[in-house]
Amino acid sequence: MKNLFTIIVIFVFLFSVACTTNKRKPDANQQSENVYVSSVDRNVKSDLSFEQTNALELMVSLCFTCHSPDYGSAPRLAPPMFKVREHYYRSDISKNEFVSKVTSYALNPTQGASIMPGAVRNFGLMPKSGFKEEDVSKIAAYIYDNDLSSEGWREERKKFQEQNHSEPNK
Repeated sequence: MKNLFTIIVIFVFLFSVACTTNKRKPDANQQSENVYVSSVDRNVKSDLSFEQTNALELMVSLCFTCHSPDYGSAPRLAPPMFKVREHYYRSDISKNEFVSKVTSYALNPTQGASIMPGAVRNFGLMPKSGFKEEDVSKIAAYIYDNDLSSEGWREERKKFQEQNHSEPNK
């Protein structure tokens, strides 16, 4: 009887471990645009892909302290993110080139590499930070794909902010 009880306990334990570790994970070969965040997996109900949500989370935590997402935020420590995008984005720039330029400057800001002399004059040179290149590249790709000055993006950010309670500056 004692052995039967032990076998049942072991079976229940193994079954519970198998159920909790067998959650569906996105296929590494699957396009990031098609991998949507599930409210079960992330407790987030969003139309953003997993990659976009991750990039927006990074932008909120790494960028918005200085680069406000809003038009009328004051006091400003740096140009708002939509202005940064305006300076780097052109109709003829590829996503790879955009990501490379933004990432290069953000990781090693120098006077010579700046394409925003007015911002440097008004706010000073961006301080060198310890950001990970992978994180900055994700953010830059997100900025390339999203018009941060559009009403649609502001609505998406507001929805993200309400769902995550993660953005300090409204």
